[in-house]
Amino acid sequence: MAAASFDAVVSFDVALAEPFLGDALRLLRPGGRLITVDSAIDPDTQAVSTLEASGYVRILVETGAECPLPVGRLARGEKSHVNDDTRARVRVALMDNRLAPADLAAFRGRYVHLLIRQTPNLPVWKLERGQRIEWNAVALRHDDQPVLLAFSSLPAAVAFMQEAVLKGTIRDVNKVAKFKRPSAQDWNRPVLLDARADQFQSDQFLWLPVDPEEAELPDE
Repeated sequence: MAAASFDAVVSFDVALAEPFLGDALRLLRPGGRLITVDSAIDPDTQAVSTLEASGYVRILVETGAECPLPVGRLARGEKSHVNDDTRARVRVALMDNRLAPADLAAFRGRYVHLLIRQTPNLPVWKLERGQRIEWNAVALRHDDQPVLLAFSSLPAAVAFMQEAVLKGTIRDVNKVAKFKRPSAQDWNRPVLLDARADQFQSDQFLWLPVDPEEAELPDE
């Protein structure tokens, strides 16, 4: 398997030891994550030092008492990035040299992501009981027919938003929402998948209403 090509490596009841830890680190891309579950081990702090010694960063260890899963220990760590440039980090996660604008009908991934302007711009815990929120998604003007911009992954959505914000072509995006592909295909409107921000000017963007109830719950 090619080195630096995996977003994540997951193991169950595999000891945190070499050569497993070194092999997983070699396979992970920069910023990629190792996730391990050991169903029988007693809680201890050894996992942190073990992962650190093998080169992992951003380490988190949880025991069965701290997380809702019926596990003995959940441990994870990441492969360090090669630089401090956040835009470069997103491009590594995106592997954007392989992406090109595509039609949603040809997409076979599980989810699509939209850039959302939520009103009011408040986290869930600050919303009053029964308070209604409105979502509008970034779209394009094209031949007098709006085209919704969608993305095949969270890194693809973030990469587009970073470039658009730096150019000043998009403002007020405050959320990236995830939808199942079948829901997106039922929208009955044109959708452009994985467009590039440098292809468009600010006067080409508009907002289209979308239903928050159709979205998936946020990821971690």
